[in-house]
Amino acid sequence: MIVDDHRIVRESLGALLNKMHDFEVVEIAENGQEAIDLALSKQVDIVLMDINMPVMDGINASMELRRRKPEIKIIALTLYDDYYYIEKMLKAGASGYLAKDSSYDELVSAIISVGIDNKQYLCQSSSNVMINSVIKQQEDNYYNISAREKEILELIASGLTNKEIASNLCLSVSTIDSHRANLLRKLDAKNSIDMINKAYQKGILS
Repeated sequence: MIVDDHRIVRESLGALLNKMHDFEVVEIAENGQEAIDLALSKQVDIVLMDINMPVMDGINASMELRRRKPEIKIIALTLYDDYYYIEKMLKAGASGYLAKDSSYDELVSAIISVGIDNKQYLCQSSSNVMINSVIKQQEDNYYNISAREKEILELIASGLTNKEIASNLCLSVSTIDSHRANLLRKLDAKNSIDMINKAYQKGILS
Protein backbone atom coordinates (compact mmCIF):
# COMPACT_ATOMS: atom_id res chain seq x y z
CA MET A 1 0.00 0.00 0.00
CA ILE A 2 1.16 3.52 -0.83
CA VAL A 3 0.06 6.26 1.56
CA ASP A 4 0.69 9.83 0.43
CA ASP A 5 -1.45 12.95 0.24
CA HIS A 6 -0.06 13.88 -3.19
CA ARG A 7 -1.94 12.11 -5.97
CA ILE A 8 0.90 12.25 -8.47
CA VAL A 9 3.23 10.54 -5.97
CA ARG A 10 0.72 7.78 -5.22
CA GLU A 11 -0.10 7.04 -8.82
CA SER A 12 3.38 7.34 -10.35
CA LEU A 13 4.99 5.27 -7.61
CA GLY A 14 2.25 2.69 -7.89
CA ALA A 15 2.76 2.40 -11.64
CA LEU A 16 6.50 1.90 -11.17
CA LEU A 17 6.14 -0.76 -8.50
CA ASN A 18 3.49 -2.68 -10.42
CA LYS A 19 6.02 -3.17 -13.21
CA MET A 20 8.08 -5.29 -10.82
CA HIS A 21 6.79 -8.87 -11.04
CA ASP A 22 7.44 -9.50 -7.33
CA PHE A 23 5.38 -6.50 -6.18
CA GLU A 24 1.71 -5.66 -6.40
CA VAL A 25 0.26 -2.37 -5.21
CA VAL A 26 -3.08 -3.45 -3.78
CA GLU A 27 -4.22 -0.09 -2.41
CA ILE A 28 -3.34 3.59 -2.32
CA ALA A 29 -4.47 6.01 0.38
CA GLU A 30 -4.24 9.76 0.78
CA ASN A 31 -4.03 9.93 4.60
CA GLY A 32 -3.31 7.80 7.63
CA GLN A 33 -6.92 7.11 8.57
CA GLU A 34 -7.76 5.88 5.08
CA ALA A 35 -4.67 3.65 5.20
CA ILE A 36 -5.87 2.02 8.42
CA ASP A 37 -9.37 1.46 7.07
CA LEU A 38 -8.05 -0.14 3.88
CA ALA A 39 -5.40 -2.24 5.63
CA LEU A 40 -8.03 -3.80 7.87
CA SER A 41 -10.05 -5.00 4.88
CA LYS A 42 -7.24 -5.95 2.48
CA GLN A 43 -4.24 -8.26 2.51
CA VAL A 44 -1.39 -5.80 2.83
CA ASP A 45 2.17 -6.84 3.63
CA ILE A 46 4.10 -3.58 3.29
CA VAL A 47 3.04 0.04 3.65
CA LEU A 48 5.00 2.95 2.17
CA MET A 49 4.00 5.71 4.56
CA ASP A 50 4.36 9.46 4.15
CA ILE A 51 4.54 11.48 7.39
CA ASN A 52 2.93 14.87 6.88
CA MET A 53 -0.68 14.22 5.81
CA PRO A 54 -4.12 15.62 6.64
CA VAL A 55 -6.69 13.82 8.84
CA MET A 56 -4.05 11.52 10.38
CA ASP A 57 -0.28 11.77 9.96
CA GLY A 58 2.05 8.90 9.27
CA ILE A 59 3.37 8.62 12.83
CA ASN A 60 -0.04 8.07 14.43
CA ALA A 61 -1.18 5.89 11.54
CA SER A 62 1.91 3.68 11.91
CA MET A 63 1.30 3.23 15.64
CA GLU A 64 -2.33 2.29 15.04
CA LEU A 65 -1.51 -0.07 12.18
CA ARG A 66 1.15 -1.87 14.18
CA ARG A 67 -1.26 -2.19 17.10
CA ARG A 68 -4.09 -3.62 15.03
CA LYS A 69 -2.10 -5.56 12.41
CA PRO A 70 1.41 -6.14 13.82
CA GLU A 71 2.39 -8.34 10.88
CA ILE A 72 2.34 -5.36 8.50
CA LYS A 73 5.76 -3.85 7.73
CA ILE A 74 5.97 -0.07 7.41
CA ILE A 75 8.54 1.96 5.48
CA ALA A 76 8.51 5.72 5.93
CA LEU A 77 8.88 7.48 2.58
CA THR A 78 9.12 11.18 3.28
CA LEU A 79 10.69 14.56 2.64
CA TYR A 80 11.69 14.81 6.31
CA ASP A 81 15.20 13.59 7.00
CA ASP A 82 16.01 14.71 10.54
CA TYR A 83 16.42 12.95 13.86
CA TYR A 84 13.02 13.94 15.28
CA TYR A 85 10.99 12.29 12.53
CA ILE A 86 13.28 9.29 12.12
CA GLU A 87 13.07 8.53 15.83
CA LYS A 88 9.29 9.10 15.92
CA MET A 89 8.64 6.76 12.98
CA LEU A 90 10.92 4.02 14.29
CA LYS A 91 9.27 4.21 17.71
CA ALA A 92 5.88 4.10 15.99
CA GLY A 93 6.83 0.75 14.51
CA ALA A 94 8.32 1.52 11.10
CA SER A 95 10.94 -0.97 9.92
CA GLY A 96 12.41 1.35 7.30
CA TYR A 97 13.02 5.03 6.64
CA LEU A 98 13.61 6.41 3.18
CA ALA A 99 13.98 9.98 1.92
CA LYS A 100 11.89 10.86 -1.13
CA ASP A 101 15.00 11.86 -3.07
CA SER A 102 16.28 8.27 -2.83
CA SER A 103 16.67 6.34 -6.06
CA TYR A 104 14.10 3.84 -7.28
CA ASP A 105 16.69 1.07 -6.88
CA GLU A 106 17.11 2.00 -3.23
CA LEU A 107 13.35 1.91 -2.72
CA VAL A 108 13.28 -1.61 -4.13
CA SER A 109 16.19 -2.58 -1.86
CA ALA A 110 14.30 -1.20 1.15
CA ILE A 111 11.15 -3.14 0.28
CA ILE A 112 13.10 -6.38 -0.15
CA SER A 113 15.09 -5.83 3.05
CA VAL A 114 12.03 -5.06 5.17
CA GLY A 115 9.42 -7.24 3.50
CA ILE A 116 11.40 -10.32 2.52
CA ASP A 117 14.58 -10.39 4.61
CA ASN A 118 12.77 -9.10 7.71
CA LYS A 119 15.45 -6.50 8.41
CA GLN A 120 15.39 -2.81 9.19
CA TYR A 121 16.44 -0.34 6.52
CA LEU A 122 17.65 3.24 6.76
CA CYS A 123 18.70 5.22 3.70
CA GLN A 124 22.25 6.60 3.82
CA SER A 125 21.25 10.15 4.74
CA SER A 126 19.02 8.92 7.58
CA SER A 127 21.79 6.62 8.84
CA ASN A 128 24.15 9.61 8.92
CA VAL A 129 21.60 11.62 10.91
CA MET A 130 21.28 8.85 13.50
CA ILE A 131 25.05 8.32 13.72
CA ASN A 132 25.68 12.05 14.19
CA SER A 133 23.05 12.15 16.92
CA VAL A 134 24.74 9.29 18.79
CA ILE A 135 28.13 11.00 18.46
CA LYS A 136 26.66 14.24 19.80
CA GLN A 137 25.15 12.44 22.79
CA GLN A 138 28.50 10.80 23.48
CA GLU A 139 30.18 14.21 23.38
CA ASP A 140 27.65 15.59 25.86
CA ASN A 141 28.33 12.61 28.13
CA TYR A 142 32.09 13.09 27.75
CA TYR A 143 31.84 16.58 29.21
CA ASN A 144 29.36 15.28 31.81
CA ILE A 145 26.78 17.91 30.93
CA SER A 146 23.32 17.05 32.21
CA ALA A 147 20.09 17.64 30.33
CA ARG A 148 19.25 20.53 32.67
CA GLU A 149 22.69 22.10 32.21
CA LYS A 150 22.37 21.84 28.45
CA GLU A 151 18.95 23.49 28.64
CA ILE A 152 20.42 26.35 30.66
CA LEU A 153 23.40 26.57 28.30
CA GLU A 154 21.01 26.99 25.37
CA LEU A 155 19.16 29.77 27.21
CA ILE A 156 22.44 31.51 28.05
CA ALA A 157 23.42 31.30 24.39
CA SER A 158 20.09 32.89 23.44
CA GLY A 159 21.05 35.95 25.50
CA LEU A 160 18.90 35.51 28.62
CA THR A 161 20.15 36.68 31.99
CA ASN A 162 20.29 34.39 35.05
CA LYS A 163 17.16 36.06 36.42
CA GLU A 164 15.28 35.55 33.16
CA ILE A 165 16.42 31.90 32.95
CA ALA A 166 15.34 31.31 36.54
CA SER A 167 11.90 32.71 35.79
CA ASN A 168 11.64 30.71 32.58
CA LEU A 169 12.50 27.41 34.29
CA CYS A 170 10.80 28.15 37.63
CA LEU A 171 14.11 27.85 39.49
CA SER A 172 15.91 30.16 41.89
CA VAL A 173 18.56 32.57 40.65
CA SER A 174 21.09 30.91 42.96
CA THR A 175 20.39 27.56 41.28
CA ILE A 176 21.07 29.09 37.85
CA ASP A 177 24.26 30.68 39.25
CA SER A 178 25.38 27.25 40.40
CA HIS A 179 24.64 25.64 37.03
CA ARG A 180 26.47 28.44 35.21
CA ALA A 181 29.53 27.94 37.43
CA ASN A 182 29.47 24.19 36.74
CA LEU A 183 29.25 24.80 33.00
CA LEU A 184 32.21 27.18 33.12
CA ARG A 185 34.22 24.55 34.96
CA LYS A 186 33.23 21.61 32.75
CA LEU A 187 34.01 23.50 29.56
CA ASP A 188 37.13 25.07 31.04
CA ALA A 189 35.83 28.49 30.03
CA LYS A 190 36.97 31.88 31.30
CA ASN A 191 33.60 33.60 30.93
CA SER A 192 30.14 33.19 29.39
CA ILE A 193 31.23 34.16 25.88
CA ASP A 194 34.13 31.72 26.00
CA MET A 195 31.76 29.05 27.36
CA ILE A 196 29.26 29.51 24.53
CA ASN A 197 32.01 29.51 21.88
CA LYS A 198 33.48 26.29 23.24
CA ALA A 199 30.03 24.68 23.40
CA TYR A 200 29.55 25.37 19.69
CA GLN A 201 33.07 24.24 18.82
CA LYS A 202 32.61 20.96 20.67
CA GLY A 203 29.18 20.33 19.09
CA ILE A 204 27.31 20.58 22.38
CA LEU A 205 25.31 23.45 20.92
CA SER A 206 24.31 23.46 17.27
